[in-house]
Order: sequence, then C-alpha cells, then structure tokens
Amino acid sequence: MPREMYDVAECDDFCLAVIMAACATEAAAIQWCLKVGLLPRSRDCPSCGEAMRLSPNGKRFRCCRSGCRLERTYKKGSFFEGQGLTIQDAVLLLWLWAKREPSTHAQQMTGHSSHTLTDWYSFCRDICSREMLRSPMQVGGPGHIVEIDETSIKKKSKNNVGARHPDFWLFGGVERTTNMFFASVVYEDRTKPRLSAEIRKFVLPGSHIMSDMWPSGSTIRPTS
Repeated sequence: MPREMYDVAECDDFCLAVIMAACATEAAAIQWCLKVGLLPRSRDCPSCGEAMRLSPNGKRFRCCRSGCRLERTYKKGSFFEGQGLTIQDAVLLLWLWAKREPSTHAQQMTGHSSHTLTDWYSFCRDICSREMLRSPMQVGGPGHIVEIDETSIKKKSKNNVGARHPDFWLFGGVERTTNMFFASVVYEDRTKPRLSAEIRKFVLPGSHIMSDMWPSGSTIRPTS
C-alpha cells in the first residue's frame, strides 16, 4: 500500500511519545513549538527595528533597545495567533488532525466541544489549502506514471427549482506509485493549451502522462 504523502510516523519530532511529552505542560508545548519552528525564536521590533529578546518562559518578546522596550506576545504573527486554545491543546489537536483522527476522537481526548473541534479542523484545512495554492505541489518525475482526468462539478438547485447554476470543471491527476495527486479548477477553459499548462505546472519533467483525454496509448512529457 502506498505511503501517505505527509506520513509523520517516521519523524522523530512528531512521534506519539514526543507529542505526549510536549503536551504534558504549557511550557513543554511552547518549547516544542520553538524547536520545530511553529513559534519564532527571534523577532525584530516593529517600532524601531532592533532585535527583540524572548522572555525565559517563552511567552513574550521584548525590544532590547532601552528607549523602546516594546513587547509582543509570543503568538503574534504565528500559526497560533487569534486562537483561543492553549498551545498545549493546540499542539495535540494539530497532531490529531495531521494523523486524520476523527474530530469525535479528538473531542474525547481533549474535552473540547464539538463546535471547537469543527472550527479547529476547518482552520487546519484552510491553512493547508492556502499553502498548496501558494506553492503548487508537483507529482511524478522521470519514469513515473501520472494519470490525469477531468470532471464536471455543478451546484444543484434545491428541488430542481430556481436559478440554474453553470458547470465548472476540475482537472487533476494522480501518480500511480505514491498516490500523490493534484487538482485544479479550470472552469470552462478545457482547451489543450490550458490543460497542458496545468500539467507543466503540477507534473515534474520526465513523467509519463496517461489519460483517456488524449489518443489511446499516447504519453506526454512535460518540459521544464
């Protein structure tokens, strides 16, 4: 069975024992976040530009310039800014979400409400979606086979009454060996130039492209 694309089972910093130790106390969770980069270790003062120093407990940054002394919370500008959860709970929920544990299981482990868990899981999905859109992930590579296809997605009117919604098209592909995939909304533009551009964007050079959208048995090799 192919490995998961983001399998954290073999990452020492994300194994169960380490996460449980990191979630033992709030201070331990903060130190773990500093270690893996979820919280910043250094920061420049937004007022004077001088370096800011992290407090011993890791919870506040203070400007080193004697005439400034501006302070900022450790969450400012981080993944955790604006979240009402403690770092301790947030780390555990983040790990459970990454392991694809159901929100009901996460609720049992943390004691938070189903509403909180739904919001947190949605937040994690949103962060990952924005990152994937910002930095498109490429699949395939020399000698790898990527199967591509398209599908129509349409919003249905309630009880088939009311305004008709136009179709829009989703174009994507999956690598046979790893099950890594990409997907892109192309709306009405399903022309070969547009789809070829999407392939060059998401598929690594040297890949073999297989699809019923092109003549049977043909392959396409994206160029860099």
